[in-house]
Amino acid sequence: MRKQKNKLVKHQRFMKSKFTNQVERHSPRLELCMDYAFGSFGKIHGSSSDAVSLHEVVKSLKELLPTVTSGDERKLLSDELDKLVTVHTQYVGHLIRTKHQAHYYKFILKNLQSG
Repeated sequence: MRKQKNKLVKHQRFMKSKFTNQVERHSPRLELCMDYAFGSFGKIHGSSSDAVSLHEVVKSLKELLPTVTSGDERKLLSDELDKLVTVHTQYVGHLIRTKHQAHYYKFILKNLQSG
């Protein structure tokens, strides 16, 4: 369990410090490609170890859920885990949209013409 916690902390640091700096218009890494996020790019992408670690932790937690004795508690924990994954996905989408808007704003400013 401690190993899973360390993976989550590492992923959290990556999201807060490096993610927005590494997001690109045409990144070869799936989770960092703006075109893939907006559904306009069909090319096969690779994946980074930082993002994969989160999915590994979620998978291992889902495998541990059946060992919880109470059915009500298991359902509650499963719902909570699903909610956390949804919130994380929305957070990543927010970061990507913000980066996309910043790129577009710079593009507009660069191409302004008089009149």
